[in-house]
Amino acid sequence: MARAIIRRWILLILIICELSLASGGQITSAPGRDVWQRPEEVMDAMRAHTGSTVADVGAGEGWFSLRLARRVGTTGGVYAVDINPKMIDFIRKWAANEKLSQVDPVLGAEDDPHLPEGKSDAILVVDSYHEMRKYDAMMRSFRRALKAGGRLVIIDSDDNP
Repeated sequence: MARAIIRRWILLILIICELSLASGGQITSAPGRDVWQRPEEVMDAMRAHTGSTVADVGAGEGWFSLRLARRVGTTGGVYAVDINPKMIDFIRKWAANEKLSQVDPVLGAEDDPHLPEGKSDAILVVDSYHEMRKYDAMMRSFRRALKAGGRLVIIDSDDNP
C-alpha cells in the first residue's frame, strides 16, 4: 500500500547537490545552484503560479521557499516546513527582511509536516525525503494537505543512504 501511495504521488525526482547554510538571515547556496537545480522547471512541474498555495517541506534555510514566494506572489502562500526550530527562525528572519508576508514558517515533526488540510496546490520535498523514516505517515499527511489534483514533487540525491 505504501509503495502504491508513493508511486501515485511522486511526480519528479531530480539529482541535487548539497547547499551551504549562511548566517545573518541571508540565503546562500552552492555556486551555480540556479543552473543545476533548475528552480523554474521545478516550479513549473509543481504548477506553482501567482495565487498558488504551496509547501516546501524540509525547507532548511529556505532557498526554494524564497523562489516559491516570488512565484506565487502576495496573493499566494508558501508553507516553509522544517523540523529544526533554528531553520524556522532563520526563515522567519529572512521573510521579514524581504517583506514576504506570504511565507509561513511551520515547525514540522518527523511524522507530520503540520500542514493545513486540503490547502496546498503543491508540496515540494528537496533533499529531505531520504531523511524521513516514517514514510507512510508523511505520505498520508501530504495527501491530506493537498487539494484535489494537487502535486507532490520530490527531489532527492541519488547518493544519500
